[in-house]
Amino acid sequence: MERRIELFCIWCGPLFVLFFGAGWLVAGFVPPLSAADGPARIAKFYLAHVEELRLGMLLAQIGAGCAIPFVVVLSQHIDRYIPGSAILAKIQSMAGTLLLVGLFVPIVAIATATILPGHSPELVLGLNDFAFTMILWAFVPATVEAFAIGCAVLKDRSSSPVIPRWIGYFNLSVGAIYVLGAPTLYVTHGAFGWDGVLTFWTVFIAFALWVMVSSWMMLGATKKQP
Repeated sequence: MERRIELFCIWCGPLFVLFFGAGWLVAGFVPPLSAADGPARIAKFYLAHVEELRLGMLLAQIGAGCAIPFVVVLSQHIDRYIPGSAILAKIQSMAGTLLLVGLFVPIVAIATATILPGHSPELVLGLNDFAFTMILWAFVPATVEAFAIGCAVLKDRSSSPVIPRWIGYFNLSVGAIYVLGAPTLYVTHGAFGWDGVLTFWTVFIAFALWVMVSSWMMLGATKKQP
């Protein structure tokens, strides 16, 4: 039974990517609205897509819920299969928890904005800006989580590590990519805008790939478990 629960938690990773990505796609936020759009244009979009936004945020919330067991089992695998990595596993777990908060809060903000588009365009704009600033700019939890995993994997000097060393370099690279979200606080157009090729597309593709690679890593480690 314990093994089945563990496998379920691992497969929650791909489910997270599926539901979370589908939610933002249904809502019409792939790519997001421009940060340069004013309150009238943002409120008009929300007013015209109320049902799509609500359904999309429901799907995104289900996806974010799938990320909870995924973060837990990832921490367990780091602690179990990498000698002397208990502290790094706890750091990864804490960073993953903060990352989950950074996913749920924007979902609630956007869902709240669907109640108000015909009444307060400025408030809708504020909720929309808050949601995407939190998702795209607040990169630190995701970076810390990836760096913690990368450091844990690379510190394993055993002759036949359960987790391949390239996983460590991959996590360090993905953690660095997340930093591309930092300039969104200062620019509204171009590659570093909310809908830009670097801030949105590169970061979110890297994040989805990180989830899938982490799932594959844990499935491989689980198969080696007696």
